[in-house]
Amino acid sequence: MTDPEIDARLAAVTADYPEGEFEKTMKESGRSHAALRAQAAYLILVDKLIERVIDPSVAVHPSEIEAEYQLGIDRFKEAEKVRASQILVDTETEAEGIVMQLYSGADFAELARTRSKAPEARKGGDLGFFAEDEMPEVIADAAFSMAVGQTSGVLKSPFGYHILRVTDRRAEHFVPVESVRGQLEKEVRRKKAQAMFTSYLEKLRAASDVRYNQDLIMSMELP
Repeated sequence: MTDPEIDARLAAVTADYPEGEFEKTMKESGRSHAALRAQAAYLILVDKLIERVIDPSVAVHPSEIEAEYQLGIDRFKEAEKVRASQILVDTETEAEGIVMQLYSGADFAELARTRSKAPEARKGGDLGFFAEDEMPEVIADAAFSMAVGQTSGVLKSPFGYHILRVTDRRAEHFVPVESVRGQLEKEVRRKKAQAMFTSYLEKLRAASDVRYNQDLIMSMELP
């Protein structure tokens, strides 16, 4: 492997750490940068071994994908979601005036485009689908208590004064297996490659004087 490959591997490891936090963690663990680079080099070699020797022989059957889906089905559960549009203005008086216009038959989307200060005004106020925990409490409480087609009264939040209209609703459901088949196939392939890799090393050890760190190998996660 090359130095740029090692640098890229280390950059991926440190990317999620806040500035200065990785160095702090290294210092507390007593690990040196040289040791970290050596581990990165080792893992790159493992990756290449898997890619050239293991991966070509890993096959994934549809039944294995189905089994993986059922094993972790709870992670594919999607919460109830509501779709709503909003009009957001600065004053309660203005909001109340808009509510009166809506009750008189004015078009919600047109009023959102011309009166709302929210970013989605250009889309007629459409907020798209959202779960209950994805919106400020005052908005979520109103939206999830309303029926499709219903318009709220004036709602106050730190952002201003809102008027909501619920336009659609999705019940809690499980994402179908077909929608996550590609993801599941990768996960099954990774597990099988891990098992085959361990078996491959065992065969190498049996055939020659090869020494390796079994604990390190068993703790590794394949990309």
